[in-house]
Amino acid sequence: MGLTVGEIAALTGAELRNGACLDHVITNIAPLDRAGPSDLAFLDTAKYAAALTSTQAGACLTTERFERQAPSGLNVLRAQEPYRAFVDVARKLYPNALLTRECLQLASSMRQHPGFATLVEMARVWTRLADELAALQRQQVQPKREA
Repeated sequence: MGLTVGEIAALTGAELRNGACLDHVITNIAPLDRAGPSDLAFLDTAKYAAALTSTQAGACLTTERFERQAPSGLNVLRAQEPYRAFVDVARKLYPNALLTRECLQLASSMRQHPGFATLVEMARVWTRLADELAALQRQQVQPKREA
């Protein structure tokens, strides 16, 4: 499953930079410095702005402030709150992985309940399984390299 850049713009309310490829498919999320062509990254602070100039990401959510620093071929989506928009996309790409983290947070707030330890352990197991599934999905998307 993936989302096109156009779908990400519609989901987040982000504005596209001129020349953005609306049908470019994004299947994963990654930090700017490790992102590849099918990954979405975000930038909302000057601390990581240097990574924007050399990113290989397929798309990046950022503010108008950093847009000019982005490589010309990068699909840039301008958002007022890039991190919040990034989380919205991550929830759409990996609904089960994020759901289990929410369950863990809920379980943490229920410390007085007699079944608390079991509930927390179950949430941790499901989180690990979701992370492993996401890793397997990323491996399947990666092109095979010939020796």
